[in-house]
Amino acid sequence: MQPPASIPVVDNERDCVVGAWAKLREQNEIGMPPEQESLPSSTAPASAPHALPVLIVDDEPAILEMLRDVLQEAGFVVLTEHDGKAALDLLAHTRVALVLTDLMMPQVTGLQLAQQLRSDPRRAAIPVLVMTAALPPHLADVFAAVLPKPFAMDDLVAIVRQFGGDHTGGLQQEGRA
Repeated sequence: MQPPASIPVVDNERDCVVGAWAKLREQNEIGMPPEQESLPSSTAPASAPHALPVLIVDDEPAILEMLRDVLQEAGFVVLTEHDGKAALDLLAHTRVALVLTDLMMPQVTGLQLAQQLRSDPRRAAIPVLVMTAALPPHLADVFAAVLPKPFAMDDLVAIVRQFGGDHTGGLQQEGRA
C-alpha cells in the first residue's frame, strides 16, 4: 500500500537496511567489542554540541542500535527509546528535532505515539517519521514522512536532514541559555 502523494516516501532498494540488520544481528550473536557494548544511547558527536536530538523509537534493540550509529555518524545527536510509552515519558521533559519511529511496537505503537504528540499543543509541531513495511493509506497523514522497509541508510540520513533541519544550527535545550 502506498501513502498519499503528499507524504514523502523513500523508495530505494540499493544498500537496503535488511542486509545491515542481518549483519548487525550476526555481530550481536558473536558479540560486540566491549567498547561498543557500553556506548550510551545519547552520545553526541563533538560537532553538534547544541543540536536538538533526533529520537529513535523501536522495540528491536539491534535495529535501534544500528539506526543510532548511522545517524550519529552523520552528525546527529541521537536519543533512543524501546517503545512509544517510554518515548512519551521522555518527550514530557525533553525537546527533540524529530521522532523516527517503528509502527508496530508493544504498549504504545508508532501510530499511537504520533497521535498523542499531535494532540499535545506543545509537541504537535514535532515531525514524526514512521518506518514500516506496510501502512494503510488512511493513516499516512498522521506522519510527516513514511520510510517503507527496506530503505537505504543514505535515504534515512537524507530524510532526517530534511525534517530535522540543520542539526548543527546551535539550537538550545529547554532551560539553557
